[in-house]
Amino acid sequence: MITCTDCKHYLYISCDRKLLFTSPFHKRRLLNAKVFSSETLLPKALVNENDQQSLLSVPVPVFIPHSKEDDMSLIAGDKSVIVVTIGGRYDLKSAMFYRESSNSSVEATIEDYLAAQLCPAAASDTTYFFLMCCSCGSIYRINV
Repeated sequence: MITCTDCKHYLYISCDRKLLFTSPFHKRRLLNAKVFSSETLLPKALVNENDQQSLLSVPVPVFIPHSKEDDMSLIAGDKSVIVVTIGGRYDLKSAMFYRESSNSSVEATIEDYLAAQLCPAAASDTTYFFLMCCSCGSIYRINV
C-alpha cells in the first residue's frame, strides 16, 4: 500500500500511477505491512504488486486542453525539465498532449506551463521552472 503524506490518502498500487502523473510533487511512501516498515518513494518511482520499484518518465503536470473529443491525455516528452517548489527540486520530463483518435502528440507551450502556475527561469527557457504560490502569487526560489 502507498500513502501520500501531502493529501493524507492511502492508495492501492493500481491507483498510484494516476497520482504520480497528476501530482508528482506529492510526497509518497511505500508501506510494507509484512515487515512493518515504510520508505519514501522518488517522484518518478512506480511500484508493482511485488513492491518492486521502477522509474518512469513523468511529465510536468499541466492542464489538458479542452477538446470536443474526450481522448486527449498528458504524456511525457523527451526533454528534461526541472521544477523547483517549496518542497524541493523535481527532475521531470516535458509535457506533451496525446490525442488517441489521431495518434498524434504535440509539445506543451510556454502558455500551458504558465496556466499551471509554473514560471520559467528565463523568458525563452522551458527547461527550468519555479512554482508560483496559488494564494499570493509569490515565486518559490531556492537561495544557494
